[in-house]
Amino acid sequence: WRRGWKVLYQPASRLFHEHRGTIGKHYSAEAIRAYLHKNYVLMVWKNVHRKRWLLAHFACLYGHMALNSLGWRTETRTTIGAFAMALRQFPQALRSRRRALLRATISDAELFRRVRPSVFRETLLGRPASLAGPEAPPHRRLNILFVSPYSVYPPLHGGAVFMLQAIRELAKRHDIYLLTFVDRAEEAESNRSLEGIVRKVEVFVRQHRRSLPFHLTSNAERTFYDPDFAARLDKMVLLHEIDLIQFEYTQLAQYRLPLHRVPQCLFEHDLYFRSVQRQLWTGSGSLLVKARELLEWLRAIRYEVAATRQFDAVFTCNDPEQRMLESFLKTNGGPRVLSGLRTAVDVASYPYPGGPRLPDSLLFVGNFQHRPNTEGLEVFCETILPLIRARRPQTTLHIAGANAPPEWEHRFARDGIRLLGQVPDIREPLSAYSIFVCPIWLGAGVRVKILEAFASGIPVVSTPLGAEGLATTAGVDLLLGDSPRAFANACLALLERPDRAEALAASARRLVETRYDWPVVAGQLEEVYQALVAGRRKAPASPGASPVEVSHEAGIISR
Repeated sequence: WRRGWKVLYQPASRLFHEHRGTIGKHYSAEAIRAYLHKNYVLMVWKNVHRKRWLLAHFACLYGHMALNSLGWRTETRTTIGAFAMALRQFPQALRSRRRALLRATISDAELFRRVRPSVFRETLLGRPASLAGPEAPPHRRLNILFVSPYSVYPPLHGGAVFMLQAIRELAKRHDIYLLTFVDRAEEAESNRSLEGIVRKVEVFVRQHRRSLPFHLTSNAERTFYDPDFAARLDKMVLLHEIDLIQFEYTQLAQYRLPLHRVPQCLFEHDLYFRSVQRQLWTGSGSLLVKARELLEWLRAIRYEVAATRQFDAVFTCNDPEQRMLESFLKTNGGPRVLSGLRTAVDVASYPYPGGPRLPDSLLFVGNFQHRPNTEGLEVFCETILPLIRARRPQTTLHIAGANAPPEWEHRFARDGIRLLGQVPDIREPLSAYSIFVCPIWLGAGVRVKILEAFASGIPVVSTPLGAEGLATTAGVDLLLGDSPRAFANACLALLERPDRAEALAASARRLVETRYDWPVVAGQLEEVYQALVAGRRKAPASPGASPVEVSHEAGIISR
């Protein structure tokens, strides 16, 4: 491969090899092991040409000899004797190294890149049939791979709603494949049930790693790092001839593949470093907690900016986040950053206007693994709800969402609060209660639950940050409260004026129908996908392609 050869394999061939059948009769096992260790070293000296890799090799080499001298021996650690044997052949190794350098057509990095199944497909197997030829239709059926860090089905959080509805919409015109992490083994079957919609679902149970607060790697990157997941991704691209890869969330940006012909996109459900920054500025905590948050903010900026720069396109939830990300990526070209093309819900699937609605009832929805939901609900129950009930004591709060802490059963066991827990279908409570509350004071991105509430005809009261990024008009589509007192007054204004609440809900429904409905957004997203695939169609598979030549040695045809 380094010389530009194309190696072909004949599956019908048969090879019978007796391991050490000859050498084992004439040399002891210890001597054979010494020769192997020597040859390991010579192989690196001859074939590894990247200086940084050679420095790492020598560091490991001397470390191996030190460990061996202390008695910590393994089958692959180089001994001092094997190193001395290699040194005696050093001049010969240098001559072989020079010949290898002169004949090389690709770099060390490119050589090891080709070992990956996805790269092997595009480099050595050629273009898939769907990409071949200039006659390929401009709008054709694509093989799209969605890669998610969280369970997609059932949709227990806003990100899952965005992903599931995007998959369902795109599956009407394209072949969708899904690779997803799940937190628990029991979530695997529910995600595999999506194979009625998509072509293939691969589920990977995430290995939860212990947090290292002062590590140099961002938490978002470290907690989702798994070499086996990367291998599964590579394999899916090879087996299913994927045309485009859609990565979800910042933490999966680390899995971008080194491909030339397959465009890769990233959807930033929120800017991770911006969310950490807001927690640092406005959240509570000790000096040690703030020190950890400051470190994570710095690590997040470093990781997120470097990772997103590698993609063909990056989608954000709203225009402010698009502008902020572009300000970091404006150097060195950077990817296309597009906002709004993934911010959509299937409006027709939400009953409107719903009802009958329970009078004087409030609804809070959220997945409680997400810190902004937990802290927002605590503020609402401890500060805002008492202000509302002081004027309207009959008011009740209904809390729906997955992963609520067990102690909440006792903590919120008081008049006016009811814990619904994880509901089978969120559209039922959205159709049943009077006011939807979104007391979010932390985080970034777009609150999907507000779009779902708009589509369901339930009037919304939110904080300004909770409604951030949505093209709403305060007082027309929803009411805003920037303090506990203002939030409580906004809720009371709608509870006391049902006619105003109804007008607010009608205006919000019109907004999602015209701007945030999947049939409106899907066409624009598909145009971007088709343009990216078409742009990659004529890209070279890899640098350093050499002319075809034939060698009859060992039956190898080389390129």
